[in-house]
Amino acid sequence: MGFPARYVVAGVASVLAVAVFWLVYTWPVTVQYLPNFKVEYSKGIGKVLQLEVVDETGRPVVFCATLYGWLLNGTFMEIGWRCGKGVINLDKRPLDEYVKHYVNVPGDVGVVVFLTYINGTEDGKPTLARYVTSFAVDPRETPRRDVVKATIKVKSRGAPQRQDATAKYSLQCPPSQIDERCYAADWYMCYYWKLDYIYDAGYNAQIPIAAIRVLNDYYKYYFLGIRVVLLVREDSYIYFRGSAAIGYKGVSTGYSVDIYTVVLRERKVYLDVLSDLGNLSMPVVFAAGFYGDYALARYKEVEISPLCPSGCETGNTADVYLARPIFQSDGTIKQFVDTDYTPDDEYGLSRFFITANRYWSYSTARDDYFLYLDSIDVEKSVSGTDIFSVGIPWPFKSSIATDGKLMVGIGQIQLMTSYAVAEATLREAYRSTNDVVGRCYTPGVMFDVGDYETRIASLLVDVYTVPQR
Repeated sequence: MGFPARYVVAGVASVLAVAVFWLVYTWPVTVQYLPNFKVEYSKGIGKVLQLEVVDETGRPVVFCATLYGWLLNGTFMEIGWRCGKGVINLDKRPLDEYVKHYVNVPGDVGVVVFLTYINGTEDGKPTLARYVTSFAVDPRETPRRDVVKATIKVKSRGAPQRQDATAKYSLQCPPSQIDERCYAADWYMCYYWKLDYIYDAGYNAQIPIAAIRVLNDYYKYYFLGIRVVLLVREDSYIYFRGSAAIGYKGVSTGYSVDIYTVVLRERKVYLDVLSDLGNLSMPVVFAAGFYGDYALARYKEVEISPLCPSGCETGNTADVYLARPIFQSDGTIKQFVDTDYTPDDEYGLSRFFITANRYWSYSTARDDYFLYLDSIDVEKSVSGTDIFSVGIPWPFKSSIATDGKLMVGIGQIQLMTSYAVAEATLREAYRSTNDVVGRCYTPGVMFDVGDYETRIASLLVDVYTVPQR
């Protein structure tokens, strides 16, 4: 089916100017704009993947970018790397090879972008910033077009990272032999990011969107309830995204959550769960969510310089946590409702609570006998933003020493036709003497989402009772 001559969908900005969403289709060029990136498809001479990086005002940025794709078998495929100012050109064939694996996914697939870029000057000398972001492409449209151009916006990352003497030297004094992928105009700059190792990966795993854990006072509850709906209607879309913890030589860490793995734009109900659990006879985790794949990986920054022409590690790292859903033949997401009756061990659904307990902060809600928690209200309480957004910690393993504040997320900015709810009701015998309290977990850090920073709440809820006031 061909595209219409012109099709425009205008989204809505949040109260914090969270994002703007619109789609513009023209023939033969397609332009797609999501919160912090846009993608253009066009005919041309030769197969070219273009990456443009601009600041908030649209001015070109000097940058080095390394692009990776996350394959269905859990490995990471390098799509290319290059440095430049404003726009770089890469061979498009690796991108075409990557998206071939996703032609049956009913949505756009993400490309992870590791950036090292000029972030102003200090004492007249350029300083650097690092950021992990992404763009998403249509796996069906991409191979049909000669040119795919992705534009990413970055902002000043606040106080610039101070460079050591070697970095400042290399920015000003290029080597005698310059790799064509390096930048050597106003000054010399040459960085790329390499995969170091994969901490952990899971396939067809249960990933909870909403979960309730009850421990010692399980006998006081009449029932637990969960409701999750992922629905695209009219001018909206649903995104699955990951996060990155960027470590600067072990001294400081910055967090980003602008890494899209799948974007769903087709109008349909992708997931619909309504379930309750009554007659509790023992401690339990009661959860609903989706079957999906996840990966935890570490990347290291490498610099090519006069002192290290073959490339040396800078000491900067990026730990990345990604997740994506598994789709059924009708294009809906494979969903689950399940219980885990060993809620404090390192197996099953309890692993997500262990990570949240150890590394995340929390807020509490209290009611006399019936506790009702809506994901939109919970998110607004921690970020002040009225959107659907749910964070999910990585499943704990004692052997993994990655950053516990990492999370994957599901969100929807427009219309908010998607939501998640968790509720708990006490038995009649305890309603006059006990209140029920819910503890909702959120990473204790601010995540960079491109245009702004925010906190992202989960709907993993520990419920317990306290005497009435």
